[in-house]
Amino acid sequence: MSDFSRDVRPEEDRISEIAGRLGSVRPPSFQELAGARLATLVLGVICGLAVAFLVTWWWTRPSLAEVQALFGSSGSAKDVLEALQALRSVHFGELRDLFQIVVLSGLVPLFTLLAGYVFGSHQRDKGP
Repeated sequence: MSDFSRDVRPEEDRISEIAGRLGSVRPPSFQELAGARLATLVLGVICGLAVAFLVTWWWTRPSLAEVQALFGSSGSAKDVLEALQALRSVHFGELRDLFQIVVLSGLVPLFTLLAGYVFGSHQRDKGP
């Protein structure tokens, strides 16, 4: 038998040892659990929307070939590049503004509200 078998203890012993070092630990209330679940859901939606906006920006941004097709053979290289730069700037600005309205102005404050409630109620119950 190896020396490792002496160190193996049931999980209950480990949990009680850790709980003894931490002091009294109360289980979370229903409201704290519900708030944590909602905050996790909102955070997941925020991350999903951030990825969706990034993918949308990448797939819909104007390309050089599209701008050249708009100008046809009559456009100079300088005009095509200026138009490409302007179109990409407008495209980025519109998606950035939409992201700010939906995510940063709507969902991030909701997430901070939920997280503040969950952690604030935990601190209030612990005392000063």
